[in-house]
Amino acid sequence: MLFQQKFHDDLFLIDLALLLKLVSRVPNATAELKRIVEDYFLKIGIDTIERVSSSAIS
Repeated sequence: MLFQQKFHDDLFLIDLALLLKLVSRVPNATAELKRIVEDYFLKIGIDTIERVSSSAIS
């Protein structure tokens, strides 16, 4: 993994942790945040599979 990508991923996780800490103060907001994060990772996963599957098949 490239250093820049690893650094970006670490910053993303820090941002996500800070967001969760902030949102957890609002009643029932963490459930909505969980749904948003799950949807985001699902989209990233599907996009990645589609991108690599075309090169894996050929």
